[in-house]
Amino acid sequence: MIYEQIYEHFFGLRNTEVHRLSSPAVIFDQESTISDAITLLIQNKTYDAFSIHNGKTFLINHRMLLDGKDILHMKIKSLSSSVPAVHANDTIEDAAKVMNDYRIRAVPIISEEKIIGQITSNDILKEISKRDIRWISSNWAFTSNPIVTERDCTLSHARKLMIKNKIDHIPILKNKKVLQVLTSSHIIQCMIPNEGIGRQSIVDKITRALEQKIGNIGTNRVFHASPETPLNHIIDRMLHTNTTFALISDKDRLCGIITHRDIIDLLNMNLDSKIPISIVGLQKKSNDGILIYKIKKTLSLAEKMFGKIHRASYVIKLQNKSGRRQLFTVIARIFFSKKEFRFQQEEWDLSIAIESLNKKIINNIQTKVPRSKESLRKSTLRIDPMSDTHT
Repeated sequence: MIYEQIYEHFFGLRNTEVHRLSSPAVIFDQESTISDAITLLIQNKTYDAFSIHNGKTFLINHRMLLDGKDILHMKIKSLSSSVPAVHANDTIEDAAKVMNDYRIRAVPIISEEKIIGQITSNDILKEISKRDIRWISSNWAFTSNPIVTERDCTLSHARKLMIKNKIDHIPILKNKKVLQVLTSSHIIQCMIPNEGIGRQSIVDKITRALEQKIGNIGTNRVFHASPETPLNHIIDRMLHTNTTFALISDKDRLCGIITHRDIIDLLNMNLDSKIPISIVGLQKKSNDGILIYKIKKTLSLAEKMFGKIHRASYVIKLQNKSGRRQLFTVIARIFFSKKEFRFQQEEWDLSIAIESLNKKIINNIQTKVPRSKESLRKSTLRIDPMSDTHT
């Protein structure tokens, strides 16, 4: 039972206090310009920086800086975003939840309204790598149908895709083959103004830089894994090469991407699912929390793989008893925008019934709904040979 195993396996890590993984944080001035913020992040070789203003913590990162219109004059406070902070004795699970809810890689640690450090996704991945996770495959973590584009598209086009979809990685294709991956950091590098030239010249330079074709810009240090690749192999490669992603391919066809955030999501056990779910007939027992988690996690995975789920319902019926044994029937109905699925499972153990039903949901929907359906990373260029090239 994969969910229970993951829950038990990461229990100690999730409940570790964040101060044990704390690292120094880079602080930015709310009144500085976007140009200053870009220079600050590049010089400190960091993706994130933080600030406190009026008792609130604010974050700026590479992806947010992409949205700067006039980097010479715009104040960084116009782009920074308020994010929750954690305290030294909060847990890694608390930090992981903030990372996933806000799609960020670092969370500030505060004490007495001062930033005393940060906890990063890289710090957490290092701790995960110390555990035996060979039995967890990438299939449980990756995001399907990543947004892709081609070499002859402009950096400005890629920048807009990143801003719109809140992503940092775009595989670059030629003839449906991945040549490199473009990141938000690559685009930020192109926006750095040269010293000693006039302001108008800087504006013109940035405009020309963003209108150039992607070409060879990006990294070709791309690790390709399969859906069955053990997660520890992917994490070890990320840490060894100092990268934040891996591509998931199936028979030379790109089918997904796995990033730091996807892996951190495995620690986020308390799912605040946005999918309307009704569960009827679940009696309060010691393990009802893990059963609800299984249901939410399966629905989140199904939505990630096959598109938006409008609502779902589970009905649990106690059919009969045989001594101390109880026969359960679990019926699930999953409602997508244009299709409804109904599943049923009968077992003497409720936990087994829900586990079996959840596997049936993923396996059966996969055969009936193409993977080219919209996922969390809505594709603008399809790479499934069974679908249209553009949408």
